[in-house]
Amino acid sequence: ELLENDFIYENDFNPLKEALEKAGFTPKTFNRTRDDRFFINAACDFIIARTYSQKDFKVDESLIDQCHLFSSVYLVYPVRDMQISRLSNTPIFRIIVDSLKAIGTSKEKVLTFSGHDTNVHHILSVFYPMECECVVNEYRRLYNPSRYDPSMKKNCYLQVRFTANIIIEVFEAEDKKMFVMMKLNGEELPIFQGKTTVELSQFIKALSDEIEPSFDHLCLGKKPTNKFLIQTLLATIATIVLLLILIWWIKPKPRVQTEPEYIAAN
Repeated sequence: ELLENDFIYENDFNPLKEALEKAGFTPKTFNRTRDDRFFINAACDFIIARTYSQKDFKVDESLIDQCHLFSSVYLVYPVRDMQISRLSNTPIFRIIVDSLKAIGTSKEKVLTFSGHDTNVHHILSVFYPMECECVVNEYRRLYNPSRYDPSMKKNCYLQVRFTANIIIEVFEAEDKKMFVMMKLNGEELPIFQGKTTVELSQFIKALSDEIEPSFDHLCLGKKPTNKFLIQTLLATIATIVLLLILIWWIKPKPRVQTEPEYIAAN
């Protein structure tokens, strides 16, 4: 939606647009026009990808930082739709919750997951709500101070760069109680009311509340009714019947011999 509609933050990122062109990344390179908001997105995707995959690729460090902030707008925006976050988080949260519940009875020590920066944003959004306006204002503060809004709340944004990692660490206190700590790139996160540690049971409940028991009503826009299920079943049966008829129709038929052929054969 942010890409399809007018980009309300376009003027905020004019310094980035100018820095890209100064570095030789023109709209023509990406088959775009200068006023096309997709130009910045395409150029930044190219720069970030090359920075991490091509050792001899060199650009100004501030340009990379600007691109990360710009890209984060597109990462944070879907987080505002919590249905998308639930769809993204549910599979991994199910595994984590089952693993945490099995502590003490399971031999499992470490779980490792690999994902995208978007996955990291969605997971963090459960504990650390982020907003596009906050990310853009951080960009203003650093690169476009004339548009910076000092009245906006601070520390409302966590920058998730490529190669970012989240660590969910479980430990036992002296009183035998189990606690959880979350870290982003090694730094402890205040995930519950400013606290960096929380009891295991509370953490499990927080994740469990975000697990979607069924994707049907999210994908359909409403919970499936009996009428819908019956219609789906009938449509499936009809499709199978039609396929069987089609297979029978195209299947080679045995050739029936004519009377002279039969006499000659015998």
